[in-house]
Amino acid sequence: MLPDSLADGLRHLGLSEPDWLSFRPTGEKAWLQTKFNNVPRYLFRVYTPKSDGFTDHVWAKSKAFKHGDKDSEVDILTRSNDNDAADMLNRHLRWWPNDSDNLVSWTCSCLVALQYIVYRHADTRDGSPLENIFLCIVDTTSFPKGVFLRDMDLIYAYSSFDIQLKELEGLRSKKHRNFSGSFYFGEYLSQGALRIEDKCQIVSAKDLWDQGLPIIHPQLCQLDGTPTWANKVIELREPFYGEGKSLESITESELQAVVSITMLFMPKWRIPMAINLIALRTRSDKDKDAIVRKLRGPIYQCCKWQDSSPLCTNIANYDTLPEVQLYGRITHIFYHTSRLLTSLDYIKEAELSLRHGILAIHQSPESNSTYTSRKLPCLIPSHRSLLNRLDMVVYLSESLRE
Repeated sequence: MLPDSLADGLRHLGLSEPDWLSFRPTGEKAWLQTKFNNVPRYLFRVYTPKSDGFTDHVWAKSKAFKHGDKDSEVDILTRSNDNDAADMLNRHLRWWPNDSDNLVSWTCSCLVALQYIVYRHADTRDGSPLENIFLCIVDTTSFPKGVFLRDMDLIYAYSSFDIQLKELEGLRSKKHRNFSGSFYFGEYLSQGALRIEDKCQIVSAKDLWDQGLPIIHPQLCQLDGTPTWANKVIELREPFYGEGKSLESITESELQAVVSITMLFMPKWRIPMAINLIALRTRSDKDKDAIVRKLRGPIYQCCKWQDSSPLCTNIANYDTLPEVQLYGRITHIFYHTSRLLTSLDYIKEAELSLRHGILAIHQSPESNSTYTSRKLPCLIPSHRSLLNRLDMVVYLSESLRE
């Protein structure tokens, strides 16, 4: 591998790989352009040394790019043979071997990603220890539109060219025979090589477990037994569909485990990670006050609550992703509560300054003068106007507080 300084120099000269390979839909697939606006802000990827492709803190590369495939810098949507493109997509989504696979998988579901960690650890084809399994989170707003695309959108675009891909389209919406959920996992795709440096954070599974993930979700963290992934995710989602069931309140130990895990992350990532961790399990409406208090605690003071605004944080709001829907609801509550509390803080500060201003005016030598008493008509007009305006602002601030 080239030293970073040399690699950066070559990149500057245009002699090394570009930072991303965008999806560029045209013609009959031009409708995919509208789907770029729906990509969630935060996506997760799990990888190990035995994963297809290559991922570290700088790059997320496909298997084809890793092995120098000639088409690894060619957008799937611009390939001349739709049948071949559909076959590559189908093989990738089914985890079938394919050296020319130029796609890289991500998910908007933290639950899906964490269960995949358990699967990779338990599966004899991998079996990596937790210290060699990594969770990567990226902020998709740090990339141009077109870098990520939802798996279902690509499936719709190519299902007519591959019968097995058409069957997969049906499977994604199919309900499980024993549980209420369906076989949809919030998957998004990038292609070729994607430079994620300074746009991601990566932590090891061991650190997640050591800092308390089993406290937050014991059922998720069972590392022994037969390796399973899809069925287990659907099983773990089942409590989300239990309408009317009484829910236990979130415990202080759970909230403290959330804090401990988010301390592994830089400030930018702490609030979205905290909310994703809380949303791993269904929560009672009574928990919202405790959750918001914790999210406004000391370690989150350096975080920008404004980043939780729905104006800048897309969320995949699909019924088939109940854990992501809960993440969205908690994010919404946290943002609007933070905005209200911040406004009240501003009002308190303004009110205090106004009270000091009014007091200073009343205590000034001029205010004791017979000629400037508020009760006399000879009050200096500008003085009277200032007092009236200050009194009005105080009145308005009291009204807002109420």
